Amino acid sequence: LARSGGTAISRYLIAKTGAVLVSEIHPRGPSYINNLAAGAGFSYNIGWQAQHFYQLGDRTTATPQSHDAFTQDNTERDIIGVIEHAMGQGRPVILRDWAYLDFHGWPLSDHATQQMAVPTMLAPHFTIQAIGFVRHPLTMFMSLLSLRHVNQHLLNGPETARYLTGYLAFIKAIDGMPIFKFEDFAVDPDGVTDKMVDSLGFDTKALRPIPFDQVPELTGDEAAGRAKTIALPPPKDMPTPMVAFFEQQPAYQELLERLGYQSRDERLVRVIDQPR
Repeated sequence: LARSGGTAISRYLIAKTGAVLVSEIHPRGPSYINNLAAGAGFSYNIGWQAQHFYQLGDRTTATPQSHDAFTQDNTERDIIGVIEHAMGQGRPVILRDWAYLDFHGWPLSDHATQQMAVPTMLAPHFTIQAIGFVRHPLTMFMSLLSLRHVNQHLLNGPETARYLTGYLAFIKAIDGMPIFKFEDFAVDPDGVTDKMVDSLGFDTKALRPIPFDQVPELTGDEAAGRAKTIALPPPKDMPTPMVAFFEQQPAYQELLERLGYQSRDERLVRVIDQPR
């Protein structure tokens, strides 16, 4: 989900494996971004990423296509075509699913179906090795508030509850996958990435690691996309009434139990009487 560390994790996975990693891919991805910033959705088109980041090119021409060629949403044919094209060149593929649009999707949250679109689309065509990564519900919520297109929708009781029920639906959808915590990754990025690579089924003898500073650009958090290192962020300040509201929500309590988090982990959250 958004603000769970996916950009940083993706960069480490590329460096460890040399894989073609397409980032934040969803059938509705380009049109969602175009709704926020007209004309910007092309970078969420899987074909554009394949050309721009990995020089895979169009299968019928060696000439890179313009941004205008990638204004449409990602069809099943588009996604399958890029994966097969990369695999045909002997290059492993990692697809970073944009499940945020399935479970939250502000400001277009009415389009969130609470079901994972991309795995459902790909399952008939490929054997999928999947992992999930998560973050403490409170710190992920506070990080979401830093997004201008989200915070104006999220700071009210019903939408905060919707955040929690969407997160819980996501956790149920990935039940059975190996799940990794952002907090563990931030403390030991190399060790946790090695475990992710193993869970994804990579043959370690076939890996083609690349220097971290040569990892392609990715969609997502710009700061994480530029950072040369990763560390656990400082604790998030949260007003006591806000934390109390979360703790009254059954979905929050179930998330804590399923994911093994404590509500008021002092490494992550600083509960305060007044905002600083």
